[in-house]
Amino acid sequence: MSFISRADRGIDAFVDQSRPAANMNNEQIRASIIAAHSRGVKLRCITEITSSNIESCKQLLEIVDELRHLDGIAGSFYVSNKECLVPVLVHEKGKPASQIIFWNVKGAVKQQQYVFETLWNKAISAQQKIKGIEQG
Repeated sequence: MSFISRADRGIDAFVDQSRPAANMNNEQIRASIIAAHSRGVKLRCITEITSSNIESCKQLLEIVDELRHLDGIAGSFYVSNKECLVPVLVHEKGKPASQIIFWNVKGAVKQQQYVFETLWNKAISAQQKIKGIEQG
């Protein structure tokens, strides 16, 4: 939550399919995301949208600026214009990671932003994926 509160321009999240539900069910994280959004922080997220997390993804769409889908996501990372967080261990369903790597080295943050942009450009809109799931 400190990471979210320090962001001043944007936060990009690349998260596995279990994270939308975990984040939407955690009131502190949800409130931090909403507060960041209300102070002008642009929030973008890439996740794997499936029939099992579609409702959480719809809720996430209400509080982020953009949500996109990418098949086969494993692992997660979060990057702002100043910092990056990478959970070290695979998330247990519904629980936060037990260890996280944090860095704020400018060159390393820029490199992670590039990785996110590359994945963002390969991802499809959440609305398109949700429509496809709902239509079978």
